[in-house]
Parts: sequence; C-alpha cells; structure tokens
Amino acid sequence: MLQLILGRSGYGKTHAVYERLCDLAWADEQGLILLVPEQFSFESERTLLKRLGPRMAGRVQVLSFTRMAEQVFREVGGLAGRRMDEVTRALLMSRALETAADRLVLYRRAATEPGAVGTVLSLVSELKQCGATP
Repeated sequence: MLQLILGRSGYGKTHAVYERLCDLAWADEQGLILLVPEQFSFESERTLLKRLGPRMAGRVQVLSFTRMAEQVFREVGGLAGRRMDEVTRALLMSRALETAADRLVLYRRAATEPGAVGTVLSLVSELKQCGATP
C-alpha cells in the first residue's frame, strides 16, 4: 500500500511515518519498507532502533533508492556483478587521466590539478544522467 503524507515543513510528516511504521511493526505486519534518500538511511535506521529496540527494528527494512534497486536486481535478475564504488571509480579515473595526459590538448594542464578526478567524475555522471553517448 502506498500512502502519501503531505504537508509543510514542521507539520509532523516524519513523525507520522515513524509512528505508523512502529504501529505496523508491533502489529507483526510483514514486508515493511521505509524508502529514504541515501543520506538519510543511517539516521532512519538509528531512529527505528531507538523507537522499536534491536529485535523489533529488524521488521522494518530501511532502503535507499540504490539499495532498493540492488535488492530488486538480486531477486529478479539483471545484476551482472557488483557496482563499482566511488573509491574504485576515482582510482580508475585517475589512472585514465595519467595515461591520456600526454594526448590531451586543451585539458593537459587541468588533468594534473588536484581536483581533476572529481571534476571529471562529476562530468561523466552528469553526461550519463542526460543520456549523452560517447
């Protein structure tokens, strides 16, 4: 069931969500999921742990959008392997910049700057989101 809780800031939307989840968890409902943005997953898990305790908190699954996608792919297929984490992505981009530095014309000097890897990774991410092809 999807239920939208709408309201302005400070009107108790978050409190209402936690209250409803806790009530459902205590009522032994199955398959409870709290879907939150990536940056709030830890905070949400901590809040549920405080409200429900360690045994009951396990009844509510806190998922970020990334975690939810990975879980769906694991259950129904489509996940070919593990996703590359940010550290690995940065190391590979750093190596790619080093390898291509002597062939760069406009960005040769910029490629050696300290923030170049982060800038290029952000650019690649933005291009992917916009659907730009090589």
